[in-house]
Amino acid sequence: MEGYDSRKISVEIQFERGENLNILGAAIQLETIDNRRNWRWIVSLENSEIMQHLLRVVNSIPDKVEISLCANPREDGDRAMALKIFHDQIVAISQILRPINPPPARHETRVFGLSRAAQRSAACQGANSTLSDVLWYLGDSLELYHDILYSTPQGEANDEETINECRFLLTMCSDVISMCQAYVYFIFPVWVLTVRYQTFEECYLNVFKLASQTKITQSHARHLARLNRILD
Repeated sequence: MEGYDSRKISVEIQFERGENLNILGAAIQLETIDNRRNWRWIVSLENSEIMQHLLRVVNSIPDKVEISLCANPREDGDRAMALKIFHDQIVAISQILRPINPPPARHETRVFGLSRAAQRSAACQGANSTLSDVLWYLGDSLELYHDILYSTPQGEANDEETINECRFLLTMCSDVISMCQAYVYFIFPVWVLTVRYQTFEECYLNVFKLASQTKITQSHARHLARLNRILD
């Protein structure tokens, strides 16, 4: 499987300059090479707890999904329950989200590429899935995978169907993790320090950009390694 991260993950920060610099909003953008997942999440400082919690929850899903393939579904109630709990947590997060209106287009914008592909050109804008949309897709995929593995009458589910749904679910988790990392390791600390110092400081922008790029690259490498194990 190709090890290069072809996804474009970029961050936009909207701001205005007056006597001080004021950040008005931010967006995280994902564009995949096949255009199957084009996401645009509008975020704010108020999303910090939700995004950190979402990162913790989704980080825990892939291990349980991979292990579930090695177990006897009919005798593995604990792992079945774990998948249902993850689903319920995703639903709970989606229910406390509040819609955020993007700032007017007249304000200045800075764009930062947080994946290798996005450093050459930023992720495109368009009719993209919001954070609420993605949480719905993720919850639906978790529920479907659980039903295929644990609820389908024995003998009716086939290995190809299970593997395909597993691959889709794990890839979606990987993308959600990367988007959350873009917020937790870049947007949030940059926003907090900009509020404090009322200016963009290139030194901390570069530090947080490198930190988020490293996290995103490492999580993608783990995702590819896991898929290789499953598909071998």
